[in-house]
Amino acid sequence: MTRTPIVLASLALLDATAWALPPAPSGAPQTVSAERSGDLVEIPEPALDSAEPAVAQLIRDRLERARALAADTAASVGDRSTAFAELGRTLLLYELLDPAEAALENAARLAPGEPSSLYYLGTIHQERGELDAARDRFAAVLELDADNLAALVRLGDVERAANRPEAARNWYDRALTVAPESPAAHWGLGQLAAAAGDPRAAVRHFEAVLAAQPEAGSTHYALAIAYRELGEEERAREHLARRGEGAVRLADPLIDALRQYGVGASLAMQRGIAAYTRGHFETAVEAYREAVAADPENTTARHALATSLARLGRFEEGARELEIVVRQKPDSGVAQYNLGAMYSQMGDPDGAIRHFERALELSPELTDARFNLALLLEARGQLDRARDELAEILRRDPQDTSAAIRHALLTARLGRPESGESDLRGILSVDPENSEARMALAGLLADGGRPERALDEYRRLLASAEDHQVRARAHLAVGRLLAIGGDVEAALPEVETTVELMPGVAEARLTLGELLARAGRFAEAAEQFAAAIELEPPLLDAHLGRALALLLAGRDAEARSSLEESLSVLSGDAELTHLLARLLATSADASVRDGRRALELAQTAAAAQPSGRNAETVAMALAELGRFEEAARLQRQILAAARKADSPDQVPIERRLAAYDEGRPARAPWLDARSAAPDDG
Repeated sequence: MTRTPIVLASLALLDATAWALPPAPSGAPQTVSAERSGDLVEIPEPALDSAEPAVAQLIRDRLERARALAADTAASVGDRSTAFAELGRTLLLYELLDPAEAALENAARLAPGEPSSLYYLGTIHQERGELDAARDRFAAVLELDADNLAALVRLGDVERAANRPEAARNWYDRALTVAPESPAAHWGLGQLAAAAGDPRAAVRHFEAVLAAQPEAGSTHYALAIAYRELGEEERAREHLARRGEGAVRLADPLIDALRQYGVGASLAMQRGIAAYTRGHFETAVEAYREAVAADPENTTARHALATSLARLGRFEEGARELEIVVRQKPDSGVAQYNLGAMYSQMGDPDGAIRHFERALELSPELTDARFNLALLLEARGQLDRARDELAEILRRDPQDTSAAIRHALLTARLGRPESGESDLRGILSVDPENSEARMALAGLLADGGRPERALDEYRRLLASAEDHQVRARAHLAVGRLLAIGGDVEAALPEVETTVELMPGVAEARLTLGELLARAGRFAEAAEQFAAAIELEPPLLDAHLGRALALLLAGRDAEARSSLEESLSVLSGDAELTHLLARLLATSADASVRDGRRALELAQTAAAAQPSGRNAETVAMALAELGRFEEAARLQRQILAAARKADSPDQVPIERRLAAYDEGRPARAPWLDARSAAPDDG
């Protein structure tokens, strides 16, 4: 058994797919006979073995009725069409798409003048990504109902997915002639405008979305990007702070009407399952909330709701749902473990440990709970306890290589590096291709002061590993080792390869930004730091790195905007506050300086973190405001403290004191380009 070390194992939340209906059985499907009204298609037998009894019976009854009417030569075309339409809508509601498509096709053939079956067929094709077929169906709907808003918007969506922007724009524009405030049409037009490099038009349409549908919180992020491209940083920050998860909704009466064809509490559950399995987690949350509202004692529904919330990163909400589950089912080890995983994701190790321990009391066989508990104990420095938990895993399953690797690393940390190395080599002697064991061995060698041996192991891993994530991690480790050794030029291509292999990993972007800054390539460094922030907004080092790289590149105005945006994400951070204060007080660009705000920020930073550096920034702000006597008085106090401490930074302090005595404010540069960090003077 192998797990990825270093990070917590994935949440073992209840898998919603366990409730999904199984695939249709193989073999010849049931056949509906051809009618004189036109050939009818075969309807695959729906798989109902796992369906709730009431649902299964409903579908069987409607299927039987449709078949009976198809075989009844005396039945009217209208009765047959209605039966197939009712069957198709019921199957569609429960996401049984193949038999639903066949039933709706029959309804459309029997009643060619009725647009609803054609519309439902279009949604099935669209869901599958069958864009040509979806286009044909929705176009057929509009031939019968030219003002069908949902069909117009969906045609726009189909054309946009097919990368046909002009055709998409035509359909969205037509939708707005039917419903000028349609948020879905405005959203589509906004997306097209953003892709075409027209942020002003994008803003107009995204603002229209929010005016009509304020709960569509995801629109705020799109607006922030558009405003930033327009250079309206204040508005960009405002919308960035207000971004949410709510998606733009299409007014779709036919889809909404499907609910009348369902029965039982399982309807919401089934919709949740279908949405979850397709990765539509926001929709799944809504469906599971309905199920919980209908049956508050349904722990399965509540557990599934927590799962979906976790997939959206809404761990606090998920934890609240799981707290209810563990009260309802106090003896459920799985629920306790999942709640522990939630707390871990929320950055609450105490809560996570408490629930992992409770999970193991109830269900000692929960290996993932024990492994995650060991990782948390290790992070807290409780190495002996952590190793004991890993030893228990190995007692139960000696083949658990993830536990064996972690146990070996802990053995080394506990003062027996030779034993840890021996254990790892033992794993590799049995399984030479075990990338995690080799990665761990290389890390152990690096930590032990043997970088060349470590590089050999990483390169051996790169020569054999095919998994791109493993290769990415190895390239990143090699790059870091080379950088530690001072060879930045050799380190850069290694980390660049990591970014190519895993462009969505903030850690790799951050490391690349740091190396580019060390190489003096500040503009490129700023881009990498910005990419890291996009991936992981709370990453403080990336925010600081971006601002410093922009400063070192001489782009003070952008640095100011960058810091202001960073403080909207990391409100009150002392380092960011200090850096912005120093920039506002000392920039060579007069349009960037703001002495009054600099003083306010500098005083805030100095109160939060008293230091000579922060006090100097207060003096800089005072000088920028022309209050040179106060600045010089404070600077003399700073200089006296530096001399008393025999600080190596006395020269820049003295230099700035002389400037204040002469009535001159401080000006940049005050950065050390070698480290891309502010001086400590």
